[in-house]
Amino acid sequence: MSEDLGKIEKPPISKYEGKRKLYAVPLLFSSDKAPQKFKDMFKEYWQQVEKQLENLESSIGHISHIYHEAVSDEAADALESLKKLNSGTYLLIEKEIKKGAKLEALEDRELILATTDWERFMMIGIASQIVAKIASDAYVQNTKERFAYMSKKINQTLEPNQAAVLFLREYEQLRLDSDIEVFSVAPPVLNDINRWLRDQADRQYQEAAQDIEASEENSKKSKKVS
Repeated sequence: MSEDLGKIEKPPISKYEGKRKLYAVPLLFSSDKAPQKFKDMFKEYWQQVEKQLENLESSIGHISHIYHEAVSDEAADALESLKKLNSGTYLLIEKEIKKGAKLEALEDRELILATTDWERFMMIGIASQIVAKIASDAYVQNTKERFAYMSKKINQTLEPNQAAVLFLREYEQLRLDSDIEVFSVAPPVLNDINRWLRDQADRQYQEAAQDIEASEENSKKSKKVS
């Protein structure tokens, strides 16, 4: 069952007593090369996530487990890797660990590497339709195995009456036990970020179309001259 955090108004703890709770946070990434506009929204996003997690902990249950995409090692090594991977989640996770939460090894390392390899392979451009289908099918199957592994990990490690936080780009493909209550964390600024990303994609598409049109026009002029 999934709850929309925006509609939760201080539910009594007794409503979820004995149940397993999962606070699902959409995972966002940024980089030093990102536009300042995005960096500002990125910072605000994680500030709002922190606030909403605090509200959830105070009203539903304190976080005892932490699950993070791409984390296949536990303890210090994983935390150090997160520091380089995502500054937004690193600070939140470090804070929760100090409060007693455990950072779990959510993923299988070989499955992560396989997914990355198939993604890279498909991005280079494949001329053969046969090879393209093989790569696509393998990627889909590998993704299913990743989500199956993550689902099993959460189902096995999250115990009755415990609460956990999950940082994952897309968690809809997870197959969790029916007694796990999922609370979707969706800060208000997320709508602004999604709108900004769509605008950027549209702008890049328009620029690419204009470049193609200009290239075709130049080609026609060159043929006339020759």
